[in-house]
Amino acid sequence: MILSVYFEKFVIITWPSRKELKTFSCFDNFVESDKLGSPVYSPDHGAIPHLNLILRNLLDILNLEKSSLDKITVIGFSKGVVVLNQLVHELADLASPDLLEGFSLHTFIWLDGGHNGGKDIYLTDKLILDKFSKFKINVSVRVTPYQIGNQLRPWIRKEEKLFRSILHNLNTRAERKCFFNDLEPSIESHFQILNTFLTDPIDFT
Repeated sequence: MILSVYFEKFVIITWPSRKELKTFSCFDNFVESDKLGSPVYSPDHGAIPHLNLILRNLLDILNLEKSSLDKITVIGFSKGVVVLNQLVHELADLASPDLLEGFSLHTFIWLDGGHNGGKDIYLTDKLILDKFSKFKINVSVRVTPYQIGNQLRPWIRKEEKLFRSILHNLNTRAERKCFFNDLEPSIESHFQILNTFLTDPIDFT
């Protein structure tokens, strides 16, 4: 639903570029999507250049040096994880890290990801994840029973488990936490996971 770019001093929140039926978030400026926002990943949609443009504009607006934006963390919440997945696809296809324009991506956070497309909530392509692992970007997965316990969308749990297994085998620095396991799955706990950063911050130092 929301893509966030976090620095030690700044937080940028990127809303969907469109919403279908006032319900389905679509991040077309980052990843190709159908009418319901289900992603179609590719190696060259332009998510990395678009992210670079956002960061450069922030520097210009705030009159900052590029060194001010070290340790960049990108968070994909709910439907927003499709943007993270597209960034991973493009990173895996990079011929040169120069396309990052000197920005340092420190951590990617998959935050209770889900959509109704039937697949591709979490990446399970070993080749793509192997190439992604070369960038040494830390990975955090935070989930609630609202997504991984959804009996109508069992692929979410299966993909998330396989995603973690592949990252582990690639020795990617990663963490995974499940919140609100003692509660019934609910949309309230799905949104409440946003507050867990206050009580349980991520620390990849």
